[in-house]
Amino acid sequence: MERKRFTEEEMAELRKNPYTYMVTQGQLSFTVEFKELFWRRSSDGETPAEILRSCGYAPEMLGVSRINGIRMHIQAEGRRGLGFSNIRKSRQESAPCAEVKEVSAEDVRKLRNEVDYLKKEVEFLKKFPQSGRPKGR
Repeated sequence: MERKRFTEEEMAELRKNPYTYMVTQGQLSFTVEFKELFWRRSSDGETPAEILRSCGYAPEMLGVSRINGIRMHIQAEGRRGLGFSNIRKSRQESAPCAEVKEVSAEDVRKLRNEVDYLKKEVEFLKKFPQSGRPKGR
């Protein structure tokens, strides 16, 4: 199911809301304050539609799919326990970084030579039929 896109009028209305961080035709982002309020109130048992309505958003304008997405994203961010942010992080940015080993030009040269050697070896082996290999393959 595709999310509905906002019209220019809807975007103008959403921008007036103090809890709106950013809005485009396809995306609505919220302020940290809204996310904290939403997290707290949903933990107290309030429904997402009730929270949105009390904060000045029309649930009918947002649609069920987007409301479910808002709930899921805010709950996931809250469960991480790292606080809320206005900026959505990609999976790579939010994942712990592995230590990056610096590679020298000499290492690259050796690896290229090895790859070239292995390619030649594969081409050489292709020229000889293998015993036990079924015919027709």
